[in-house]
Amino acid sequence: MGLALLRVISVNFRVLYAAPRAVTGFWSALALGVPFGLSTCPACTPLVLPVVLAATTSADPMMGAALLFAFGVARGIPIVMVGAAADLLPRLFPVMFWMPVIERVGGGLLLVAAAAFAYQGGVCAGWFPPLPL
Repeated sequence: MGLALLRVISVNFRVLYAAPRAVTGFWSALALGVPFGLSTCPACTPLVLPVVLAATTSADPMMGAALLFAFGVARGIPIVMVGAAADLLPRLFPVMFWMPVIERVGGGLLLVAAAAFAYQGGVCAGWFPPLPL
């Protein structure tokens, strides 16, 4: 990805274009959000299991409900923030001038991070000596 951001390689992704539809009320938003929530839920399974385990070991239904409610709110806050910030995107046109610079800096940082992780993996595998502190 760093090489793609630096424009060394080109990565082409297939894109599916869906017809936009207006969300007019609570039920429309719910019908739009449920598939999104269900499709992203497998990514949160490692986080849900300790919450469910804590809820079951407490043997208190109210405690379990409170734990799962807190988890759901904490998981939903970033999604709500992104949705609220989506209105700001058209106003960020002056930032678009800097996008090539931001992409190249981000690509360089990704390559540096990849090199650091590769070195750490090599040290753990015994291929490289550790750096002296």
